[in-house]
Amino acid sequence: MHASLVRPVVWLLAGSVCTTLLPPSPRPCCAQGMLGQLKEEVEHGEKQKKTSTDDESFFGSDDDHHYHDHHDDDHHLFDILEPAAGEWLWLAATSPFWYPRLLAGDDGEADRDFLTYPYQADFPGYWMHQHDRRQAGIGTYYPWLLRLRGEYGEDFDSIRRVSMGVLYDTDLRVGLDASLDYYREWLPGGLRDDLWLGDINVVYRFAQSERFALRSGLGVNYLTGTGSTDFGFNFTYGGDWLPARPWILSANIDVGTLGKVGFFRGRATVGINIRKVEFFTGYDYLDVGTVQIGNVIGGIRLWY
Repeated sequence: MHASLVRPVVWLLAGSVCTTLLPPSPRPCCAQGMLGQLKEEVEHGEKQKKTSTDDESFFGSDDDHHYHDHHDDDHHLFDILEPAAGEWLWLAATSPFWYPRLLAGDDGEADRDFLTYPYQADFPGYWMHQHDRRQAGIGTYYPWLLRLRGEYGEDFDSIRRVSMGVLYDTDLRVGLDASLDYYREWLPGGLRDDLWLGDINVVYRFAQSERFALRSGLGVNYLTGTGSTDFGFNFTYGGDWLPARPWILSANIDVGTLGKVGFFRGRATVGINIRKVEFFTGYDYLDVGTVQIGNVIGGIRLWY
């Protein structure tokens, strides 16, 4: 990779490391907001809720025996239908992967390059098939993609978010996806709380055509900047669709763990492309433990 392309990736990864060295922000002593609750759950887990369960509802009442007798009659029918149901469930569970590939007519070959920017020379998309180069009359294309993102998020209440991200993709379909978010929450009495949240993933472009590409991969989530760092597993799935110039639609989900709790994040954006620059707006939703944070976002992406 050329040195000029390495720098943005290094900056993002270095920023993630540097945040672990930052002193923690002043923590509220009398009030705890959503960010404080999030950090506490990541470190210690969700608080156990006390529930009352009576013995009859737990072990079953006498009326349940009638249900079990009837259930035994249907057991043989279930044994017959189970194999077929399992196949259909497997097809449904894997459809987010095989169906887009089928729709794109993708044979799995590493046979696409990247334009200088989306819709270059009125090309219908961004991912150019190798045999289309001469027909399109485009002399400049690359075996890699570098995309940088900066955005601002607002929940119109007390939480603000500033985010940056990088995607590096190659004609071999394997790439790197990373992001780093800074959250700040204003609390009563003029107090504030904040945190750094990020992820780093190795991704594979499993479906592609001229107008869309989908990626999925594995990586790590991390929460830092509070005097310690907590990590977790991450699965990511998402992509981009270029329906017609100048529109770009993107969506992504992340599912995994962070510290001692579960992690989910979903985002969707609509952008307008002007050569190498995309201006976008959308929505970002974060669910960590019992804390949910949603914010309207706006930002800019640079395509190289």
